[in-house]
Amino acid sequence: GALENGTKVAVKVLRDMAALDDKAFRDEFQNVARLKHQNIVQLLGYCDESEKITVELDDGTKTPAEKIHKALCFEYVDNGSLHKYISDENQGLEWHIRFKIIKGICEGLKHLRVGLNKPLWHLDLKPDNILLDRGMTPKIADFGIARLIIGDEKTRKTINCVGTCGYWPPEFVRFQFISEAFDIFSLGVIITKIMIGTKGYNECATMQPRNLVKHVHNNWKKKLHEVVNLREREVYCQQVKTCIEIASKCLAEDRKQRPRIQDIVVILREADETMVPQQIEQVTDEESILSSSEGDAEASAKINTLINHLSINPTVLPLDKLREITNNFSEDRLLGEGRFGRVYKGIFEDGQIVAVKLLKYAVEDNEVFRHTKNYLIDVVRHKNIVQLLEAVTETREEATEHNGKIVLVKRTRVANCSEYFRNGSLERYISDESHGLDWCTRYRIIKGTCDGLRYLHKEVNIIHVYLKPSNILLDENMVPKIGDISMTRFLGVAETKRTITSFGTMEHLPPEFVTKQVISKKFDIYSLGIIIIKVMAGMSAHSLLHDMNSKEFIELVLGGWSKRLQATSKGRSLDGYCQQVKKCLEIALECMEADMHRRPSIANIVEMLDETETLIPDNGDLLDVHPMELRFIFRPKKHISCLLQLHNEEDDSVAFRLLSNSPKRYLTQRPICGV
Repeated sequence: GALENGTKVAVKVLRDMAALDDKAFRDEFQNVARLKHQNIVQLLGYCDESEKITVELDDGTKTPAEKIHKALCFEYVDNGSLHKYISDENQGLEWHIRFKIIKGICEGLKHLRVGLNKPLWHLDLKPDNILLDRGMTPKIADFGIARLIIGDEKTRKTINCVGTCGYWPPEFVRFQFISEAFDIFSLGVIITKIMIGTKGYNECATMQPRNLVKHVHNNWKKKLHEVVNLREREVYCQQVKTCIEIASKCLAEDRKQRPRIQDIVVILREADETMVPQQIEQVTDEESILSSSEGDAEASAKINTLINHLSINPTVLPLDKLREITNNFSEDRLLGEGRFGRVYKGIFEDGQIVAVKLLKYAVEDNEVFRHTKNYLIDVVRHKNIVQLLEAVTETREEATEHNGKIVLVKRTRVANCSEYFRNGSLERYISDESHGLDWCTRYRIIKGTCDGLRYLHKEVNIIHVYLKPSNILLDENMVPKIGDISMTRFLGVAETKRTITSFGTMEHLPPEFVTKQVISKKFDIYSLGIIIIKVMAGMSAHSLLHDMNSKEFIELVLGGWSKRLQATSKGRSLDGYCQQVKKCLEIALECMEADMHRRPSIANIVEMLDETETLIPDNGDLLDVHPMELRFIFRPKKHISCLLQLHNEEDDSVAFRLLSNSPKRYLTQRPICGV
């Protein structure tokens, strides 16, 4: 935008701000507006107004409403964000410009930390939030947006939505711990990317610090060999070594080992004092600038590659029909609520029950959405996968009440309809080994989940990325069904990466996503490991791995299961089950390896589980079942019955349960289970 005097400004329109506290918004704006530093984007003003309008409600009546407008006004920074200037050492910006950017970012961060009466933590430091003026001076932006919107007391809970996962330190990913070292870790990622590019950072992310410093220093020495002035070359090479050493220390796993921003600035100022005076040229050659978005584009192409020809047309269920079967998404039909939206029970006229999920997020591309929907409905079918029945999207303006006033909000609604499972999600059945589900049931859940994931990875080439207990549903026979398989493809890569971090607990995110935002099939394998641990030992069991090694953890959990199994199993059965428990724990820990390349494939996991089943003796002879196959002679308009006799051939008691592949078609007289 431009003011009356011709001054250019940047205007950021805030969306979905109906619930924002007006006083808190204004007070926090005043605090942030006081920040003045050459390396910080200046916040100039804000807009907080409402517009009187008339809206039509669903019942056709018209009512006055208030449409709220909130926006922030910043100084305009000509060259855009640092993101588009990031490249490796062989192209893009010259070293002296990169050093100026690195030093300026550190100066700005130091001012936020120690130049104010109350230290300000950024918590979303990344290249997109660093702007460059005409002289390539960096300016930190969006340092106060989270506080303006959510307030200090909620920051930890909402970093998932506001922050960016690739720049989060390990202690936040694992324990949601926030300290001044949070921004230092993000700074380390940024410095490394400025020096060697996003691709180079991804390739070097697993290097030991010493090897990283040597690798980057040697590459820049080759590049700087082109510098004619020997003294200038020596200064630049030393600055490269200094910067990559700082970055390496900032990326330390232990937050206490990371340097303070004050110390970083001192080191960089010393390195700058020896720098040969240089006229900074304005970068105008667009061909010399490498965009770092190539990886996202490639991944997006892979995500959006779908079957070109579909022979079966899905059943059409418009959103109005979904409203009808859920009683207009009423509270009494609400089954649950998560990050993606709310799930309702839908009941058709014939009594069929379905689950309807009303999503919070819009889709990126309607054409991709349509093809994806058809593919998931017509092609993806497996006994351990929740069957998608329909998915629809609709955009319209809706009236809602805010502070006693009717306001108009534009909403895009996405809803999907899938199978309904009365037993709910796996999350409600998770407990430690001392109580809850027996081992055989837990093993079947583990095996079924793995079979479902194997189908996704091997048969239909789908990466789930949202795998966790609440997304695994259980049917009436406790058979697991993986749900929400549509989310990655519906949202697209960019939105998927953003929403992964807000989807749920951070513990399900593998290290390579946290540090490099890499999404691969090994992402799901890591999440699977967490799930197996929780199924076997309870919701918080995986946190014990922080305080003990793998061997100690296996002995602890195995000991608990041995005690419980002794009460229900004897002889070879007990030994076989204990070996199966141990193997499942070992598989889970392999899945949770920090190095993604050391995690097993899902095919190998299923193979290992199959082998454990040979350890359990065949107990098929405990009961004599007669007849082995039930035959029903059809008699029109008459009940059909068949007698099944069970006889225990052992001295011990044997539990039994009668199951039917089609339980709704048969009425079984009691007992259907017993001892």
